[in-house]
Amino acid sequence: MIFFRKRYVLSICCIICIGYAEIVLVSCNKGAVDAIPPLKNTILKLEESSEEIRNIEKFTDYELIPLDNAREALIGNFRKLVVTDSLFYIYDSNTIPKVLSFYHDGTFNCQIGETGHKRSEYINISNFSVNSKGDTVVFMEYGNLKFFNSKGNFLYGKTIDDGNLWDNILYSKNSLIMASHYRGIDHLLAIYDVNSFNCKNLIPTDSASISSPPYSQNQIQQVGDSICFFDFFSSSFYVFNINELEKMERFQLYSDNIVNEERARKYDLLKEKFDEVESFVFTGDRIFGHMYKRNIPFDFEIVLSKGTVDLYKSRDINCSFACYYNGEYYKVVSSSWIMDMYEWGILKRPGINQCVESIIARVSEKDNYYILKMKRKM
Repeated sequence: MIFFRKRYVLSICCIICIGYAEIVLVSCNKGAVDAIPPLKNTILKLEESSEEIRNIEKFTDYELIPLDNAREALIGNFRKLVVTDSLFYIYDSNTIPKVLSFYHDGTFNCQIGETGHKRSEYINISNFSVNSKGDTVVFMEYGNLKFFNSKGNFLYGKTIDDGNLWDNILYSKNSLIMASHYRGIDHLLAIYDVNSFNCKNLIPTDSASISSPPYSQNQIQQVGDSICFFDFFSSSFYVFNINELEKMERFQLYSDNIVNEERARKYDLLKEKFDEVESFVFTGDRIFGHMYKRNIPFDFEIVLSKGTVDLYKSRDINCSFACYYNGEYYKVVSSSWIMDMYEWGILKRPGINQCVESIIARVSEKDNYYILKMKRKM
């Protein structure tokens, strides 16, 4: 099986926004230093196992959910999935970016917000998140935050003006956790109170910029009150409880050729073949990920309580792109992906073949995306 490695060149645009009366300006004090105790740092040495794994065989209870084919529900370029108790929220970064919501049977619910220049509309979406109740959606639009309800109606907006180029967001309880892949800022992570918008900075960093864009996806994830933030340039996972910030821990991947800050500042990461994490999924007690080591695809599994990591060669599908929610994994796949994987025999294997064979006869390239739902064997 041939693996294709994609690179996305990310750019940051700065826009000067004219605020409206309804948009409140908030900021963090750049000079303030928050008293976060020294982190417990665990080094995880990446030693290859001789075992090759089939991800298909590591999961069970497969279900393929076709998303609505209505014109207004079609997705052009899938970027992010958020699962709540009642809805799927999908970020489509097509020419006109949008967030669409679907019920759990794949029926279309609505588009969140509308494009335009009014205070209640948006021009672009750099990222989005949904609160734990699933009833409030927040868009990042450069320095602006715009809030909508689950029916797609605009609620209110706020402007972040603290000089940080945030590109990731997580809506957790009454907090907005902002993160960035990039250097050129004072902190990699900050927590804003959603009511007062007071800000607490976390993970200070050298503000000298790094030009090479990162490639890891879904940089910040949450399970219950536990949060995992991944810093691409140090190959480190920061894990903490939203209620106990002082107990943050760092789990740092290590190999002789791993991406680290020194290498990132010295080399062009788009041209060099350093070991690097492509994606991961956080389950609260574990981190499952997909990475390239010596430009070869591997899967890794970190057991946080033990401080251990296992590294395996990948043989079939990459499951680390899945979204984890309430004990189940979700992966957004295209109809072409289903047909190709079935033709190659991967989706004919025991366990997944039952759900695929019941729909394969009617799968068409004109279909909207599907959501592959599954559980991991323990």
